[in-house]
Amino acid sequence: MRAALDALADCAALLTPVPRALLSARLPTVAERMAGRCELWQDLASGRAEHGDRVVIGEWERAWLPRLAAVEREWASLVTGDTLVHFDPHFDNFIVGADGAARLVDWGRACAGPPWTDLVCLLLESDLGEPDPEEVFTKQPLGRDAPPEQVDALLVALAGYWTRTAAQPGPAHAPHLQDRREQSRRATLNWLRTRWGWVTEGQPG
Repeated sequence: MRAALDALADCAALLTPVPRALLSARLPTVAERMAGRCELWQDLASGRAEHGDRVVIGEWERAWLPRLAAVEREWASLVTGDTLVHFDPHFDNFIVGADGAARLVDWGRACAGPPWTDLVCLLLESDLGEPDPEEVFTKQPLGRDAPPEQVDALLVALAGYWTRTAAQPGPAHAPHLQDRREQSRRATLNWLRTRWGWVTEGQPG
């Protein structure tokens, strides 16, 4: 984990702002990369989806649904930045050299966003074991400097995305993908509970 965290910090420093050569190629933003895939909470709150697509949400999500939907409506305007981010930094995409340094490979989902985006994604797509992602995140310079409302916005968007996709079968060529999505769904919701509170009875407090 240490090598991966160091690699993300190095990438953020080197790739802010987005290299000029990539700007001319019209690099998408984080919001553009996720366009049309982060609307679950709004659909549920408005009644446009009856927990559709096989989605089943828990007591916490039902209690916090108005706030989840409100943040989801605004997330694209909050999660902005001028850093080139990988946006898929799970451990399969790191190569650790003989010197112990990690390199991030397979930049097929690269986009422009806040410098802390990949740190959030790494913590959500990794099996951390005992460490709390909030604790790990806030101990890193990228995490300490991240505006809380923007981090919340990305977590809400990703929670909706993974809740919907985890309810769908994985593709035939990668059936294990459903399990990974479910792991990320649980990790994202648990992180939001840590940040917002665990209240599930009556009004969230």
